[in-house]
Amino acid sequence: MPNIFYAGGTVDKKISSVELIDGIKANGIKAEHMSDRKQIADRFLKARPEDMIVIMGAIDDTLTEFARVYYRN
Repeated sequence: MPNIFYAGGTVDKKISSVELIDGIKANGIKAEHMSDRKQIADRFLKARPEDMIVIMGAIDDTLTEFARVYYRN
């Protein structure tokens, strides 16, 4: 999970990606925080067939192409 993108407005910024990952890991689920797309892309390339990678976001038209570039069958 990358850093949370705050698009402005009245969004509550009291929680971070690191805190979300810590909560996920506390429930016995493997999860990772990475601060930039280069780290994420490098991690994708190390994924095993049984790994699940979820790419999601809002207001970012580049995510589809980012996923396509690093997806492998």
